[in-house]
Amino acid sequence: MPEAQAVDGQWVTRAWPRWPRATACCCSWAACPERVPGDKRVLNTSVLIGPDGATIACYRKIHLFDIDLPGPCTTSRSRAP
Repeated sequence: MPEAQAVDGQWVTRAWPRWPRATACCCSWAACPERVPGDKRVLNTSVLIGPDGATIACYRKIHLFDIDLPGPCTTSRSRAP
């Protein structure tokens, strides 16, 4: 998983559009870790990329979830670090 960045960062604008262009179809990145200036949280954003590689839509998911399972699987997206 890439490091959190703005939706107009290199993962969404450069790296990820390669697949839609190669397959000539729309692709959805359903769990893009987004960093928004002024917000300490990492947002869970869904990004829709068109066949030309352009961003068609972005949706910042409203519910930021927390996971606390035994072992290394712990994350807290609802609280700022």
